Amino acid sequence: EGRTDFIGEPARKRPLSEEIIRKQVSRLGTSVYEMKSLHCDIAGEVMVPMSEINEARRKAVEALDALRLKEIEACEHRPEPKFTDRIARPTPKKAHFLVAVDTLGKAEAALSAGADGILFGGESYEHRVIAPEEYERAWQMAREAGARIDFNTPRIVHDGQQKHVERLLAAFAAFPPDAVHVHNIAMLALVRRLTDFAIHADYSLISYNKQTLAFLKDYGVAGATLSPELTAKEIRQLAKESPLPLTCIVHGRLELMVSNYCVTGSFLGGCGEGPCTQPCTRGHFALKDRKDALFPLAMDQFCHMHVLNSKVLSMMPHAMKFRAAGIETMQIEAKAMGEKEIAAIVKAYRKAMAFPEEPAEAQLSWIHEQEGKDITRGHYFRGVL
Repeated sequence: EGRTDFIGEPARKRPLSEEIIRKQVSRLGTSVYEMKSLHCDIAGEVMVPMSEINEARRKAVEALDALRLKEIEACEHRPEPKFTDRIARPTPKKAHFLVAVDTLGKAEAALSAGADGILFGGESYEHRVIAPEEYERAWQMAREAGARIDFNTPRIVHDGQQKHVERLLAAFAAFPPDAVHVHNIAMLALVRRLTDFAIHADYSLISYNKQTLAFLKDYGVAGATLSPELTAKEIRQLAKESPLPLTCIVHGRLELMVSNYCVTGSFLGGCGEGPCTQPCTRGHFALKDRKDALFPLAMDQFCHMHVLNSKVLSMMPHAMKFRAAGIETMQIEAKAMGEKEIAAIVKAYRKAMAFPEEPAEAQLSWIHEQEGKDITRGHYFRGVL
């Protein structure tokens, strides 16, 4: 409740109206709240200063914050349940190829080409909000194809965006995914607290050693994607000791950085002078380094700028070695790909999987044709310098 001591006065010029009140009360700024409904009871033509309405709104926000803090403090003082007492989470369906996509068209392309797993949603590289209905349709498509369906979450979530994520998690209850992928400790805690879905720790949670994997296992995580900074030798050793099923990213244009600062908005969109004109929705942009290498940019629905690698990671010549090394799933990062490219890559990996560990010269030649020229093996054979 937010009250002030001001007593309404007879209006001389512009009497108070529901429209005026709605305009002022709905200005909730950077708070986590939004106004869904408003009821006004105005007797006669009265005048109330805008400053009084704003003060009442401020007090109401403070009161809501106090209630939320009280609830959080109560949770913090509640004894932490033992791992064996926690909600039993389902075991995700196995998948050899998990393809990360951000549109239904890309999901359909991957499934039609033979992907047995889809990682849908999270951040959109096309600067558009992904609605709950799209998650549900992706879920239906995967179920019809007999494939695994995981839902992704954003790598970075600010306070003002958490409510949006919470609403998505609540919607997922009607079409539960095989797992929800999380990218930071805060999201891991949020998904565990609000849902009973299986949780997968994706690559930006940096599963780099057995101590991390042991912690994730104890915390209730069902699987983990290993850090792309590990070498093939380190991966083989870690797979022998891992208490969790493991995933490796084998193909795609990996993210090098995520930033609140948007280059296109600042230079082309008029940021700072007014609302951004969103040039990112009307073209493709990249950063060029001193060697003339181009690093593509993708702006998500939260206006975070994702800087992608100038080269595409490809482990296609070694696709047949991952399962033998103890890796359950190969993940293809396909959000930066087109639908035709996704279909071609999935088909190529499925064919390469059937090759011997030391492919014949003709088989290697075919693989190199599928990969293209602008590729990298990442850190698999050279580690982090």
